Amino acid sequence: ILVRLKKLCYKKDRPDCMNQQLLKNMRVYEVVLEFLSIPYDKKNDAEMPKLITLSHEFLRSFCKGNKENQSRLHKFISIEKDSKEGTLRVETEEEAATLVAIFRNNRELASNVSEDLVAHIVNLIEHKSRNAVFLELLQSFVCIHDKEIETSQDKVATEVRPVFVPVSWCFTVPPILLPC
Repeated sequence: ILVRLKKLCYKKDRPDCMNQQLLKNMRVYEVVLEFLSIPYDKKNDAEMPKLITLSHEFLRSFCKGNKENQSRLHKFISIEKDSKEGTLRVETEEEAATLVAIFRNNRELASNVSEDLVAHIVNLIEHKSRNAVFLELLQSFVCIHDKEIETSQDKVATEVRPVFVPVSWCFTVPPILLPC
């Protein structure tokens, strides 16, 4: 079912706005978000990770090239660890890739990205995963069609600076001053 829903979003490698709108009107995305909230046993359930991946692929296809659907999915983003069912959590690379699709080429969403979301993404990079998709997500906040978004750049710079300044400090301080 998820594969078929994903294919409905495209026609000849281009977004199919009519089908995307139909899926939006049927609230299919809400059902998929509810499905993503279902807990499962990661050790014993081998099929569930495949279904999770397909669900995220559908959500990406659903909002790609469709600002209205991007805005609709944006409302469901949650950075809370114990977020309620039906929200789009941001903890894994898969979830970050879905957020990239939500923010990509959408100036309105990117310019209004919350400082909490930016801080959460930087924290994930620092403590959990250094996967490139998290950097791609930060990039989708600060640049749309090669045009910078200053407000978002300021938010990202504010969060990134404290994390990466100590690293650059090691390269600019003379070796004699570095602690042993």
